Amino acid sequence: MLGLLSPSAQNIARAAASKRVNKVISSGATAANKLGLSTQIAAKPTFVTNEATRKKKIGGQTVVFKRTKVPVIENISDLANLTLQALVHLGKKNIDEPTIIRCANVLTKRDIKKLMAHLDQTPSWLADAIHRIKREKEDGSICKKS
Repeated sequence: MLGLLSPSAQNIARAAASKRVNKVISSGATAANKLGLSTQIAAKPTFVTNEATRKKKIGGQTVVFKRTKVPVIENISDLANLTLQALVHLGKKNIDEPTIIRCANVLTKRDIKKLMAHLDQTPSWLADAIHRIKREKEDGSICKKS
């Protein structure tokens, strides 16, 4: 007989999030790892929020909610929000062609359209990356040699 399984950090975070928070998105390194952009993973489960940074301990696990640099956008998919957090974690200088191609392969056209509608909420370098992802999704222009 197996013992009881502990809930995932994501499920604990959802339960611990305040009633005002609708989205619980993994932060930086974990977001990049989930998208296959990095092998790093945070030692402690950390999630981003539009609220103040705080820690919550539930059932022996500590979950950290960090105020994000780029807002968690309510009306886009969790995957699109995860992509934003991963790109912010990687930083402007580390967003290369393989990263753009991977993001274009993971995101749906609808995700990209929603991201495009919220470019005003992102720094210009991140908006540029989203434009590159859109071009790659539409016509593979990043891979094409001029």
